[in-house]
Amino acid sequence: AGRFADAVTGFIGYTASKPTNPWGHYMLGLSAWKSGDLTMAETELARVVELDSTHVKGWINLGRVLLDEKRPAAALEAVDRAKEIDPKSPDVYRVLGRVESDLGLPEKAVDAYRTAVSIDDKDTWALNNLGLQLLELSRPEEALGPLARAVAVKPDVAVFHNNLGMALEHAGYFAAAADQYTLAVGIDSTHTRASANLG
Repeated sequence: AGRFADAVTGFIGYTASKPTNPWGHYMLGLSAWKSGDLTMAETELARVVELDSTHVKGWINLGRVLLDEKRPAAALEAVDRAKEIDPKSPDVYRVLGRVESDLGLPEKAVDAYRTAVSIDDKDTWALNNLGLQLLELSRPEEALGPLARAVAVKPDVAVFHNNLGMALEHAGYFAAAADQYTLAVGIDSTHTRASANLG
């Protein structure tokens, strides 16, 4: 229901009664993260992997929180631990791509996103992030494929249409780009970037 502060309160009570259950701390960490309390989120997710060092989701989401805290080097350590435990998880490589990008290693980020997509070709966020990374590398023609795939898999997500529009625009396909921006605004009228891009 999106009531993350209430969820935090509930999971604080749960973890007080069951302090050794990693899943309680995991849910508290996620709720705190969604409510904007990165300090609590990091503390709770660190507690998860302390209680269960094989908790892949705990390591992955600890990495996400550390990224939000602008600590990509620490995030890399967490994601590397997750990769050791489950080297076939697309989530691991999707977050690894973000980490590599934040560390200023765009080609490694591209490789990580491509690995995520090779594991799950319907991982729309990995496809989207791959396309954006290629755009940042001034390779819009290469970005078209993954972004078009993201739109095909989830056609109701405005951000995917906007990003495909950007790739089309940078590749010189202006009419097709305008169509994608129009679709993005039609899905989400508050998407200011798509509106500006269409203009």
